Amino acid sequence: MPKPTSNADRQKTTAHLVETAGHHLAHSTMHAKQLAKSKTKAQRDFNQEHLDTHLAGGIEHVQKLMYHLNTNYPAEGKELTKLETTVPR
Repeated sequence: MPKPTSNADRQKTTAHLVETAGHHLAHSTMHAKQLAKSKTKAQRDFNQEHLDTHLAGGIEHVQKLMYHLNTNYPAEGKELTKLETTVPR
């Protein structure tokens, strides 16, 4: 991931990554709910595929966000690292 070269670029990148991760999370939730209500195999397949896609996209963008924050905001990155060690994988 390229490193932003200005404060404005860092802020835009942060906003973009947060928005994109949120988008994927919202769509994952929607498809999970629809999957539970699916009445046909086609509906289940459609919602499962989209759920998987949005979960993967959300994970990818959260990872990019973490890297971005650690790289561009070292103090905040240290705090996030502390939080990360409290969450079991």
